[in-house]
Amino acid sequence: RRLSLFVEQSPLGVVEWEEEFRIVSLSDAAEESLGYAESEVRGDSWERIVAGADTDAVGEVVDELLEDRGGYRSVNRNVRADGEVIVCEWYNRAVTVGDGDDGDVVAIFSQFQEITDRIERERRLERSTARLEALFQNSPDMINVHDTAGNILDPNPRLRERTGYDAAELTEMKVWGLDETGDPQTARRVRAGVGGGDRRRLDGSHRWRDGAARVRGGSSGARG
Repeated sequence: RRLSLFVEQSPLGVVEWEEEFRIVSLSDAAEESLGYAESEVRGDSWERIVAGADTDAVGEVVDELLEDRGGYRSVNRNVRADGEVIVCEWYNRAVTVGDGDDGDVVAIFSQFQEITDRIERERRLERSTARLEALFQNSPDMINVHDTAGNILDPNPRLRERTGYDAAELTEMKVWGLDETGDPQTARRVRAGVGGGDRRRLDGSHRWRDGAARVRGGSSGARG
């Protein structure tokens, strides 16, 4: 009764498998996520709901669970009843009867949740980060990343090349250490008012490592 109550009230999908890893039951949440009624898949192999490209990987998880030696968490693509492929995160636990390592697996319970949207957001973020990194590294402009206190955290190659300072030297400086006309209080005030995606311009005279003043002008931006 306690197990039934747990399955019924779990916000995650729950699948019960028998010792040959065939479907015994689906919770209501599992039926909704997979699009199958329990009666349609009862007795079917795990392969019924796994995308073909992930069969080998899931097969290894199944083997580990049946031998009670792992497979407790996995992420794979599943196929809904309507053919839609979704990504799910699975948490699995084998139920054994017997003592110690000689116990026999008699059932497996799996909880799962769809994470398709989360995976897609992570992929978009990775692509965006890669583009920004490429821009930062290859930009013809001098760029530095700094914190709100003005400490230089990451100078791009163009900044290092033009100023003559290496990365170690620059990351020991503040942004107004390069700007001999800079006013730290003004810079802090301006940057404090810069929101995510905003830009502000601060003009100044930047001195290179050899002591020569070479550039006037600059800008400041912030990302939320």
